[in-house]
Amino acid sequence: MGTNLLSEEFRAKYKGDKMIVSVIDTGFDPYHRDFVLAEDVATRYNEASMNEMIQKLGLPGKWYSNKVIYGYNYADNSDVLLSTDEHGNHVAGTIGANGNVEEGGIQGVAPHVQLLLMKAFSEDQVSSSVYEDVWMKAFDDSIKLGADIINMSLGMASGFNMQGNTPMARAMQKA
Repeated sequence: MGTNLLSEEFRAKYKGDKMIVSVIDTGFDPYHRDFVLAEDVATRYNEASMNEMIQKLGLPGKWYSNKVIYGYNYADNSDVLLSTDEHGNHVAGTIGANGNVEEGGIQGVAPHVQLLLMKAFSEDQVSSSVYEDVWMKAFDDSIKLGADIINMSLGMASGFNMQGNTPMARAMQKA
């Protein structure tokens, strides 16, 4: 049996229509069965408009589906989003999965959001950490693509000051 992460009353009221959520994390499966969007859901981007944005902004990623409207592996500079670490998929699913619960699928907190899947961890075991310049590029591209929410679950030292002129402070101020 599938899992519903929220009460029926809450899910009926808030579904994330026309919202863009960027997930900056480990790898993803952009073709996962629960990363779907019903045809009647109001969206901000379709394939043509997203491809136009990618071209206009000179971004490295690509369109995957009406649900996963953009994805890129910023750590390895490739389109390979899959990973041996499934944490990114777990986070993106908790946020926006829209699977068929009757068939064992998962429904996330906001099943109607469109997702930007930004892989920030390399599969190279020598450099499997996340580097500030990598996640900051994914963060900046998320802003350029109009993300309403940016979720980062990076597992690195936390705590920063939003004031000042450091690259991290400037990125947060820009967002």
